Amino acid sequence: GDVYKRQRLLIYPDYYKEVMMLKLNKTTDYAIRVVVFLRKPGQWKTKIEISEEMGIPRKYLQAVLDKLREAGIVDSTRGINGGYTLKKEWYDIKLIDIIKTTEAAVNINTFNDTEDINTKQLKSYLPVQSYFDKVQNEIEANLSVTIQDIVNNY
Repeated sequence: GDVYKRQRLLIYPDYYKEVMMLKLNKTTDYAIRVVVFLRKPGQWKTKIEISEEMGIPRKYLQAVLDKLREAGIVDSTRGINGGYTLKKEWYDIKLIDIIKTTEAAVNINTFNDTEDINTKQLKSYLPVQSYFDKVQNEIEANLSVTIQDIVNNY
């Protein structure tokens, strides 16, 4: 079982690269939508405007906005002219910043999630870990693109 899987991974790393998938949660999707919607500087938008334009349920939107505000990405104000705006310029906000705000972890395997000493000792003996580290670095590099770059180029 396990030996066969490790051998297959070492012999066919490209196969596993294609079947590995990083799935982002719904909160992350909504948070990205909010940032894209608020990208025009100096514009304050209400929760209702954000919800209707971005297709985000109003009940869920507050939690998303709270996470973005706590991360310093979004600013809010109350009152008759209140609403939400970006605290940072959209060309300074990287996709990975949003993902790290809303995801429990951005790592593709448990070796990168733990501080367990036994795991660290074992890590040096598993060639597959080097492969996962390489894939992790590639994912992080690809997610380090700014929201402006995505909107302008895709």
